[in-house]
Amino acid sequence: MVSLTQPEHFILVIDDDAIASQRISDFIHSKGYNVIVCSDLEEGLFEITQNTVDLILINYWLKDGTALALLDKLNKDKKETPVIVMSETKENQSVLACFRMGFWILLLNR
Repeated sequence: MVSLTQPEHFILVIDDDAIASQRISDFIHSKGYNVIVCSDLEEGLFEITQNTVDLILINYWLKDGTALALLDKLNKDKKETPVIVMSETKENQSVLACFRMGFWILLLNR
């Protein structure tokens, strides 16, 4: 028998810019995905311990740390959740640090 319902997919967005978070959330939602939005690193780290997410979009610079803390936690917990790091930075060291940890980075110009 073929199921007519799609499995639930969740995308976690971690960004302290409320307008950017809303735009990203609206777009993802329009594609049929569920979205969890967090405004800081602490809240995002909590969500990944409480929920299974299929993708994480995180701003590199947050008010309570950088995306590297989340990437480090995922590596330590051996989670293979795909992560896209969003950043305005042109600082090569930040970009290289993300790549070295095995994650992609998406540079945005806001």
